[in-house]
Amino acid sequence: MDILCFHSNAQLRKQMSMYLEEMDFNFECFDLDDTSVIENTIRIENPRIVLLEFNKNNVADYKKISNLAFTIPLIKSIDRDIAINFEEWGVDYIFTDTVTQFRSSLMKILIKNKESLKHLFKDERVFKNIIYGYNFSWGHMYIASMEQRDEIFSLIPVLSERIEIFVALRENPYFLEGIPNIRVVWVTDIVGKNRIKPHNLTIITDNIIKFLESGDKKIVIIDCIEYLLLYNDFINIMRNVELINSYAMENNSLVILIVDNEAYTTKEYSLLKRYAILWKGA
Repeated sequence: MDILCFHSNAQLRKQMSMYLEEMDFNFECFDLDDTSVIENTIRIENPRIVLLEFNKNNVADYKKISNLAFTIPLIKSIDRDIAINFEEWGVDYIFTDTVTQFRSSLMKILIKNKESLKHLFKDERVFKNIIYGYNFSWGHMYIASMEQRDEIFSLIPVLSERIEIFVALRENPYFLEGIPNIRVVWVTDIVGKNRIKPHNLTIITDNIIKFLESGDKKIVIIDCIEYLLLYNDFINIMRNVELINSYAMENNSLVILIVDNEAYTTKEYSLLKRYAILWKGA
């Protein structure tokens, strides 16, 4: 059992269950009950993580519950006194008012406590949810700015631990050498191994599509759009980007475009982000 959750709101339990199922966790969700009943359930199920609604009636029981399993409090934003208690104890919690942020909030806490939960993260099924903690989601394309480029590349060694990554970039990829589960294509006019000339847009796209078709939950990072524009017209590039995006959606994967928005007209940039999400950073 990965997760046990307890909450008094049936609709919220349903929503959390939907997200946990999408994230491929082994879980059970129950109505909130007396602490003694919850403790007994935890002992029987032996979960790695407990998600538990806390209020003024049971907040004092946190330490007792957390001794049985890694416990993440679920609280309402209006319960500031309860939040202050957890902050004083150095305990991260999840606000349940904005359940749409549940996956991101959950994974941020798990990443922060990755060392104590290392056995959980060794499971590829669970590990692949790590992207939610960095404000990404499977089946989508994101746009990152040039200012965010270093942040994106700093995530590669973390993500590639158990996620396959394809990187197409303009500069010499020497700094990516030795990183596992990564395939790099250098887009350059210089002939060599794992290099593709920028005017061969179709070959670049075909390589990415084959990578995406080889399995689900993979990551593609494209950091050469402006260079490709020197050799290909914008509309043709957009067609190929949209084709890649379609395959990413089909295979529940993730595409990250690193772009310089100042290199485009307002109309071009609007088209570029039409089917993409502007990444807000980790």
